[in-house]
Amino acid sequence: MKYPVSLNLRGRTCVFVGGGAVAARKINGLLHTGASIVVMSPTLHDDLQNRNMCGSLHWLQQRWRSGSLLPLAPSLVFAATDDAGVNREVADEARQLGALVNVADDGQAGDFGSMAVLRRPPLMVALDSGGASPALVRWLRDRIACCIREEHATLASWLGELRPGLRADLPQQDSRQAFYRDVLESDVLALLGSDREEEARSLMNSMLENSR
Repeated sequence: MKYPVSLNLRGRTCVFVGGGAVAARKINGLLHTGASIVVMSPTLHDDLQNRNMCGSLHWLQQRWRSGSLLPLAPSLVFAATDDAGVNREVADEARQLGALVNVADDGQAGDFGSMAVLRRPPLMVALDSGGASPALVRWLRDRIACCIREEHATLASWLGELRPGLRADLPQQDSRQAFYRDVLESDVLALLGSDREEEARSLMNSMLENSR
């Protein structure tokens, strides 16, 4: 059983050994994390060529060789070549350096796997089946996408803005939880879903005033 986490990769180095379609797909999920993405491969998938030209990643045009990871000091390593033996070597070296590794051709051999992700910033929902059925996971993600809409993302942003000062306004945890519950059970979301943002904001603010 794996432990799900949400990693802050800003400023951290993520190395991909292999520059094919698998790497291209996984890199798409990293582009907006603020990570420093390095691809080590003699060739690049067309999508990665475009990313390289835009400066979204750094391409080391070379084949894998032992010791290649050490000067890069990676936090995450993706072994994504079409050679199972090379992928095992990459995984072994990554672990020696203390990096977490994803092995593209053997999910059980890695420390973590990629998940099916639904993003409604700042909200993010990730699903995983432990490799049992990626197709089911994608299907579930698409069903969930119908339930988590833009108004939920907007409300999450508003509540995030309020949170730093809410401890001063409502010192008791029970009071804060009651306020959150009241907002979620109110008409705020319905107003947001009807493009009545000003009314929604006004309602939430008045609820906060009444909670003090």
